[in-house]
Amino acid sequence: MTVMEITDEVEQAAHDAGSRHGGFPMFIRHNAEADHLAQVRLFGGCTRKELQELASITTGVDIHAGQVLCQEGHVGSEFFVVATGDATVTIASNYVATIGPGEFFGEMALLDGGRRGATVTATTDMHLLVMSRPEFVVLLADVPTVSRRMLEALSSRLRTADMQLHAHQVGV
Repeated sequence: MTVMEITDEVEQAAHDAGSRHGGFPMFIRHNAEADHLAQVRLFGGCTRKELQELASITTGVDIHAGQVLCQEGHVGSEFFVVATGDATVTIASNYVATIGPGEFFGEMALLDGGRRGATVTATTDMHLLVMSRPEFVVLLADVPTVSRRMLEALSSRLRTADMQLHAHQVGV
């Protein structure tokens, strides 16, 4: 599955979910997804009701190992939360990090409208919870706790990148 196919799958699932009237199977899916979301630090402090609301705007996607989830330099239109599995983050083909359950990526391109800053590739089979840009905007507006935590996570990532850049410049 390519990045474009993931986007198409998310858009189709969002359309399908929007055309339903919320029957029992969707409630079960939302509870399972809410359970995944409850394990994500970003969503810590959210009430059960908020988690269920978040689950209602995410789309679960199963990914196979080796699949590129987002490509550095490409326009981004999704935010990803890792429910299960691991992925490798690279910039200019250089290893940056491994991300796993409870972590997220893709938020920067949605926040500033810029291109993806890194390539993320599944290293194992994964289950991702995916939000499109409109869903992401709803998330940030409706759940202030998530906005604050996302700012904290971005600040931490920026601080780490700054320290690595500084260490490299001074030859440490």
